[in-house]
Amino acid sequence: MTLRFFAIPACDPVAVEAELNQLLAASRVLTIDRHFVACGESSFWAVCVRIASGPGPLPQALKADQGSARRVDYREVLSEADFAVFARLRELRKSIAEAEGVP
Repeated sequence: MTLRFFAIPACDPVAVEAELNQLLAASRVLTIDRHFVACGESSFWAVCVRIASGPGPLPQALKADQGSARRVDYREVLSEADFAVFARLRELRKSIAEAEGVP
């Protein structure tokens, strides 16, 4: 596991934002933590990205094709244990959305 840290200026995020997006597109991202640090004109987003060691980028099935609405079969992409967690979270998210009357 590797950690990468970014300080993205609130007033001019373009350069660091591009670096972060490049990392996210090329890596197997496990988690992203972000916090806004309010310091007037020096305010910034503090971002920590946790990246999996080992195999590089996500499989092609997970990469979004521009202009394509192709659906991903997560049962094929995730391990059996990861898919079980994914399915439970999906059911929980659906029940919360139904209870709150949102899609």
